[in-house]
Amino acid sequence: MSTPGRGRGRGRVPKSPQQIEDESAQSMDNLQRAGAPIVSGGLSVVSHPPEELTMDQLAERYADAESSQEVEARREIGMMQITTPDTSAEIPPAASTGRGRFRGRGASIPTAQTVEVGGGHGKPVGSLASPTVSTTQGQFDDTTDVPLGRKQVDPQTVTSGSQNEAETVRKTEKSWSTGAAAAAGAAASTIANPASTSTKRSKVPEADLPTITRIGAKGTKIEVATNYIRLSVAEGLPGVVEYHVSYSEPLESVGLRRKSLRQFEHVLGHVRSFDGMILFLPFILDEDVTVLHGLHPVESTELTVHITFVKVKAMRDAVPFFNILLRRIMVELKFVELRNEFYDLELVQILDKHRLQIWPGMSVTAEDQEAGLMINVDTCSRVLRTDTLYDYYMSVKADPKMKQKFNDFVINKIVLTKYNNTTYRIDDVAWDMTPESEFEHKNGPMTFKNYLKMQYNQTVQFMNQPMLISKLKPRKNERMRGETTQRMAALVPEFCHLTGLTEDQRANFKVMTDLAESTRLTPQQREAGLNKFIARVMGSERVKEMLAEWNLVIDTKIIHVEGRKIDGPQLLFNRRSNAVKVGPDFSREAGLGVCDPVEVKKYVLICTQRDSDKARRFIEVYKQVTGPLGIKMMQLGEIVPLRGYQPHDFRSALEKLNKNETQFVVIIMPMQRDDVYGAIKKFCVSDFAIPSQCIISKTLGNEKRLRSIVLKIALQINCKLGGSLWALKMPLVHAIQFCISL
Repeated sequence: MSTPGRGRGRGRVPKSPQQIEDESAQSMDNLQRAGAPIVSGGLSVVSHPPEELTMDQLAERYADAESSQEVEARREIGMMQITTPDTSAEIPPAASTGRGRFRGRGASIPTAQTVEVGGGHGKPVGSLASPTVSTTQGQFDDTTDVPLGRKQVDPQTVTSGSQNEAETVRKTEKSWSTGAAAAAGAAASTIANPASTSTKRSKVPEADLPTITRIGAKGTKIEVATNYIRLSVAEGLPGVVEYHVSYSEPLESVGLRRKSLRQFEHVLGHVRSFDGMILFLPFILDEDVTVLHGLHPVESTELTVHITFVKVKAMRDAVPFFNILLRRIMVELKFVELRNEFYDLELVQILDKHRLQIWPGMSVTAEDQEAGLMINVDTCSRVLRTDTLYDYYMSVKADPKMKQKFNDFVINKIVLTKYNNTTYRIDDVAWDMTPESEFEHKNGPMTFKNYLKMQYNQTVQFMNQPMLISKLKPRKNERMRGETTQRMAALVPEFCHLTGLTEDQRANFKVMTDLAESTRLTPQQREAGLNKFIARVMGSERVKEMLAEWNLVIDTKIIHVEGRKIDGPQLLFNRRSNAVKVGPDFSREAGLGVCDPVEVKKYVLICTQRDSDKARRFIEVYKQVTGPLGIKMMQLGEIVPLRGYQPHDFRSALEKLNKNETQFVVIIMPMQRDDVYGAIKKFCVSDFAIPSQCIISKTLGNEKRLRSIVLKIALQINCKLGGSLWALKMPLVHAIQFCISL
């Protein structure tokens, strides 16, 4: 049971201010009777040897006696708080403070003042005892400071005081701190050698986690090629070494910190990665704390830089760094980066008859796997239209509602400008601006056409086109500073190429077939592409040099693993028949019957008056395909024609339905519109709570494929009504019995 007042006091009853004052006065009397000298600030240097303590006594002093676990946990920490006999520093009495480091029982050590050493952002990276060595008193004077990092204290300058104190200074200057914190008597050596405050760290990278291997027993063995390439560190080299950098003067700008390190390339080399505080090097410096003296990059005054060893990073901990390096390699190989993907413009395929371009590319990322660090290379492609937004602008220029049509077409579209290979989202159209309009440039007012000519060597051909506005994302440093100014980019339509496909192109079977031949690669084509990429990497001398600078090695082959080929599962499609063994695609088997059919009682079909004939044809075919599936049709659908095709037209028709009598609703949309589709789904899901199926009118226009299309729609509707298309037999290996007693 806890004693009264227990908290950070570790079970001690709180003392009143009068009790603390009485104890302090009693301690001062004891010191005077013992003949100990008293100096200002309450610090005293006693001549008697340090108290001999056992480990149990030490742990009991700084831990809670009521918790046996804490006694064990504080043993190591307790050793850091009291001077050991090996570092025989004089321990000042507890008169200057009534509490110890952990506010525990017994005598306590006064907490020394701290001096700011200067961290990466002007913050201290460590604490040093502030009392410095005086050359006249022979004792610790807390009023005179020694400039850190500029000069060291010579032990020979200690002209008075005990011989033990001078010996302590000499010893601590030649050794690193090994775990026991020096007390006030060793403060002079701590200031003279800042490295003595840090513990000697291991320069061996952390061991990788053990690899877990799982091997199956079913199926036949096959060799499988993966899209992974092994990345490893050259044998006998450290890889990536992490250091912490601090300055004697606060430098808030990251650019100034980087500039200040350039003067030390004779020590650090030219290969490094530095973010302003953390420094990565491909080698290990000679000292744990390297002290460099140079000039301030602006004021030309003396600047001291402390580079402290942190650790040799394990490969799995350096994945972000390797991703940055891979990006530099892809840029060196002349790839163009678009949204974390890299495209090779030398292999662009042009489909003139469809006015399309296909950019082949790949995504390259470093990943930490069980077998070590690997590079994942995945193929990708981007479809770009050869026509520009200016072409569409000219096609609708004669229309009376030209501005409205152009706005509806371009807003929220993703475009690409080839002069800088950057994508933008169009947010607005500036009809009051043209390429001849001026904007404020850092060199003064400048027109958009002159800027494009000066910056990208692009000549604007047409001056009667409006400008497109795109809102840019804030930069990282702007977010850190909390700036709220919205940055915008003004684009010329004749340089903006649309990405992706239109609805007409998606509905064109020939277009989709030609695209599939170039974008859907076979496994053999993928493997050949990966081998070409590896050959391209190994054939570049600059890329090999970039890898060698960081002690990295890339395998010349992709990774092959042993796989197993197993048969497909047995699915039950119709309860009247037996289970059927299927492969990856079992759409044909699913059309023979459903496992759990739901009978259709009443449904409503909403469409425009123009699509009324397609709606009647859908009802006829829907009745034909539901019979073989085992779905009973109790009543034909009811057609609700609409005069318009705006979101409110469909919503008004849905609000008039009888929720209790209508089982589900089918909506035929004249075209693909996100606002209409969103309004329909929001009302059916949130407000009306009724299953819905949306169909594009063009989908029902192909009479040859109508039965196949309606069959797939019927399967979707059966699932939305709560039915199931197939079942999988899953036998229990071990039965579990539950007994409930009432």
